[in-house]
Amino acid sequence: MKDSFRWFGLTLLLFIFALILLSFRMANSVSANGGPLSWPPSGEGPLQFDPHSGINLVKEVISYDVQTNRHDLAIVTIEYVLKNTNAEDKNIDMLFITPVSESDDFLVLNGTVEIPTTTIPDVQIDGWEPSTSMTFVEPISGQSFHYKDQKAATVSSEPPLTGSSFRLAFQAGESKNLKIQYTSYSGIHKLGLVHSTFTHLYYLTPASFWKDTPNVELNISVPNSRFRLHSNIPMIKETITSYQVKLDQLPGKEWQFSLVDSSGLLYGTNDSSTHFTYSLLIVIITTIVVFLIGLLRKQKSILVGGAVVIGLFMYLFFRTLFDNVILNIIAVTIFWLISVIVLGIAFVIVDRKTKSMNKP
Repeated sequence: MKDSFRWFGLTLLLFIFALILLSFRMANSVSANGGPLSWPPSGEGPLQFDPHSGINLVKEVISYDVQTNRHDLAIVTIEYVLKNTNAEDKNIDMLFITPVSESDDFLVLNGTVEIPTTTIPDVQIDGWEPSTSMTFVEPISGQSFHYKDQKAATVSSEPPLTGSSFRLAFQAGESKNLKIQYTSYSGIHKLGLVHSTFTHLYYLTPASFWKDTPNVELNISVPNSRFRLHSNIPMIKETITSYQVKLDQLPGKEWQFSLVDSSGLLYGTNDSSTHFTYSLLIVIITTIVVFLIGLLRKQKSILVGGAVVIGLFMYLFFRTLFDNVILNIIAVTIFWLISVIVLGIAFVIVDRKTKSMNKP
């Protein structure tokens, strides 16, 4: 009987320890808004609609660096090579659409010289309407999903469509190397998925208003090799964490890409119901096998070890159907507790049989 109490005491301690770990793990996986989220990316990109400006966009390089600590954020760096093909000096005004809400986060450099910018809080442009796709492709399955919310948003709850304007002054025949850098907020979709899918939208088509067709280079850097990417403009995987494509002409569509962290997706799917079903089957089968082996071999250590292994597996790989964090914690711990109770019954049976066999 004392061994039985020791078993249940150990079980209770493991249960509490796993509950604490699971709480931290699931809390860290939730976005800043703290609930089930689904909204499209707001989009960003340069606008300059004077096709007769005589300014030639020679090259455009766009680079997204997805942040390690916040996968919904990316540092965007854009490099332009611009040339004034006019025989006289030329001044132009540019407007850059960006979801950035803090003006000091938007940086424009001409070489090493910073160009002053003006924030426009509510962008209204005659003759051009920013297009936001209400669908995206989940990278692991290749399936199309629809966003739940019809309007883009940012985690800071600021208006999603803001702009920064700045003036460029060209001498006759002058070329400029322009660099723009800012933080981009992604669209996000969590509903029905194990891991959130993050999406970005960049407006490429306004570049067609520049004189001539530029060479375009697109780059994406992800935090680690476990990230999966889908881009509506096919890209080449250069390294385990970087993607690139070089184009000799401007695409006839906006650039949208989505990415997801595939960590812990043992079954090659990001669908929460499929992942849940497979994980639950593994837990059930493992519990039954450990239960039978423990009874047949009369080894209590097998039952204790089985409970620990099942708890570890559930901590690392078990996900539920719920989008609510508290419900996830409750569901996972209940399933594990059921397994532990089943194995505990076997432990008690083995303990009693062992003691009865040892009686004189």
